[in-house]
Amino acid sequence: QPMSVSVREIYVEAGGALRMGSETCRLHSEIEILFPGSKANSNLENVKFSNGPSKGLQVLGHVHMPGKQFHPTWTRLSATAEAGQDIIFLQEDVNWQVGQDVLITTTIFFDCPDHLLDYCKPCYGGNCQPIR
Repeated sequence: QPMSVSVREIYVEAGGALRMGSETCRLHSEIEILFPGSKANSNLENVKFSNGPSKGLQVLGHVHMPGKQFHPTWTRLSATAEAGQDIIFLQEDVNWQVGQDVLITTTIFFDCPDHLLDYCKPCYGGNCQPIR
């Protein structure tokens, strides 16, 4: 279930940890941590970091929030992706989700022999666009 928490400040001391989920029990729903209001409106002072009002997430220890694991993190195209195309074909099954950014890049160093480098230049001309 999605969860929303409103707080003024979260402080994780040295040696401490803020943990949500674990490597074996990953987070699969949204967790929203809100810090409402302005820092100037705070009537509490955090003398560990400043002499004035304090608000936010302050970490001297660790924050650990393992979320959904997407795999594989990369794969090869099984067909050429043409400019303007809104669907791509991959060599492997993936669990990527609609709306995630995907970077398509050349594999020139492995797929283009030296004598074809001029032919391959258009495929990595620096015009990277996320496909959605």
